[in-house]
Amino acid sequence: MMRVREKLPEEAISPAAGFASASHKTGAFLSAYYVGIVGKITGSDNPKMSILVAMIVIVVLAIPWIISIVRDKEAK
Repeated sequence: MMRVREKLPEEAISPAAGFASASHKTGAFLSAYYVGIVGKITGSDNPKMSILVAMIVIVVLAIPWIISIVRDKEAK
């Protein structure tokens, strides 16, 4: 949050802090459901499995994103 204070104007700091806090609380609420869904799909009750699934999803989504960034830089 300290970097936010450096980058944002004074009047935008409070809404940004509120948004970050709400996002963290929403993620904490939804994480229990996410772990349960992953557990039902994979059949594993190990919480590490949900982290592994999340990592795989992030990598799969990051690859096309990185490719598009590289193509945009090459096009310029």
